[in-house]
Amino acid sequence: MKISIITASYNYENYIKETIESILAQTYSDWELVIVDDGSKDNSVNLIKTYCEKDRRIKLFTHPNFENKGLKDTLLLGLEKADSEWVVFLESDDSITPDYLEKKVKVIKNNPNVNFIINDVNMFGDLDKKNKLEKKYFKIIRKILKSTNQPVD
Repeated sequence: MKISIITASYNYENYIKETIESILAQTYSDWELVIVDDGSKDNSVNLIKTYCEKDRRIKLFTHPNFENKGLKDTLLLGLEKADSEWVVFLESDDSITPDYLEKKVKVIKNNPNVNFIINDVNMFGDLDKKNKLEKKYFKIIRKILKSTNQPVD
């Protein structure tokens, strides 16, 4: 079962390497990484290209004329280019644990009626900024998730 990981990138030269490395470290290997650049002005496109040359599962796409079209159009282009039934969205300044995809595939196989999988996050980096986000946003999501009866790990 192939998994498409879609990553939108815009001027993430300082972070995208860690994101890509977290994909390359996966214990589950049937994946493709679809990176869509949204008109970056830094060196992130060249950095991504070096990974594309090393691993053909990593694919880079851009908007025509390297335009900046915004997150919505960037994700839609990623979905258009994805080549599998299952999609993971991964921000270009985030990383996933090595067993992330393996765990998701196990959930899919053990729960054939599942159409959508969500998970919690661990914040890192500028924690002052992230703590504000976590209090405002993730607290609400965690409350909703705990009140539903779904397959849970």
